[in-house]
Amino acid sequence: MRTTVLHRKNTRLTADITAAATTIYVQETASLPTVPFLAVINPENSSPEVVLVTAVNTTTDPKSITVVRAAMGTTAQIWLKDSVIHELGQKQIASHTIADVSSASTILVPMPKCFVVRVATILAGAITVGDATITIKKNTTSLGTITIATVSSAAGDWDELLADGVAIADFYFDGVDDYMHIETDGGSTGARKGEVMVEYIPY
Repeated sequence: MRTTVLHRKNTRLTADITAAATTIYVQETASLPTVPFLAVINPENSSPEVVLVTAVNTTTDPKSITVVRAAMGTTAQIWLKDSVIHELGQKQIASHTIADVSSASTILVPMPKCFVVRVATILAGAITVGDATITIKKNTTSLGTITIATVSSAAGDWDELLADGVAIADFYFDGVDDYMHIETDGGSTGARKGEVMVEYIPY
C-alpha cells in the first residue's frame, strides 16, 4: 500500500446564508478540489458546521458551491458573508494491487475513520472476452461497482466510483472494525494486474 497526502484549500462566503441554503456563493472556486469533498465553515468557531460539497460552479458569476448541510453530526446554522470555508482535513490516497483483474478474488482493507471520496482502478493491459466488474463494499454493504470494459481496455485504462447519490452516508467509515471489501468477478480473460486507488479524508 502507498499513501499520498494532498493539500487543503479554502474560500470565503460572498453573501450571508440561511441554515437551509444548499447553494453557497463564494469568492473563488478554481482552486477547490474535485467533488465530492468535506469542508468546514468557520473552523475557528466554537461550533463550526461541516458540509459535503457535491458540485462546484467554476464557469459563471457569481461563483458557487452546492452542499449537503450538517454533515458528520454538526448543526446547520446561519453564516455571514466573509465566513471562511475550509477543506476538512487532507485528502489521502492509498493504493492496493489486484494481481489479476480477470480472476475472481477479494481484497479486504481495514479503514480508518474517514469519508471515502472515490475509488478508482487503472489497468496494466487489455482484457478480452468479457468486462471485469469490481464491486466495492463498506463491510458487507455495496457502495457500487466499477466496470472495466473490454472494448476500451488497454494499459492505463482508468475507471472510478464516486461518492454520490442517496447512499452517500455509506461512504463514511467509522474506524471501528470497518473495512473496504474489493471484489473482482473474474468476468474477463487475460491475466492483467490492476491498481485500486482509494481517495479518502480522515476525520
